[in-house]
Amino acid sequence: MAELVTKPDLLAVREEIGTVRTEIASVKTDLREEIGSVRTEIASVKTDLREEIGSVRMEIASVKADLREEIGSVRTELIAARRDLQESIAVARREMISAMTNSELRVTMRLGTLMTVGIGILAAIIKL
Repeated sequence: MAELVTKPDLLAVREEIGTVRTEIASVKTDLREEIGSVRTEIASVKTDLREEIGSVRMEIASVKADLREEIGSVRTELIAARRDLQESIAVARREMISAMTNSELRVTMRLGTLMTVGIGILAAIIKL
């Protein structure tokens, strides 16, 4: 028939259950301590990351300021170069107009001289 569980067997099982409960409580305590330690590490990492992000933001702002300053400098140089080029073009235009006017005067003078010579030759031919 079925074997009966004796009182010492029950006491041994209870004792074993008590030991397991104690071990479970010990593991819970260890896990709680580990969780606390991990939370502290996470908080430390968060703080470090926030500080690093702040540092990176400051560096980005510094680079932006430097770039804006450099862009302003380049813009000023380009404006000066444009002004110089416009002046050079204006001078070249004036010189070209002066040269064209001078050439026109020369042509007019030569044409006048040729006409005078031609009239003189015609007068000489007519006198003959």
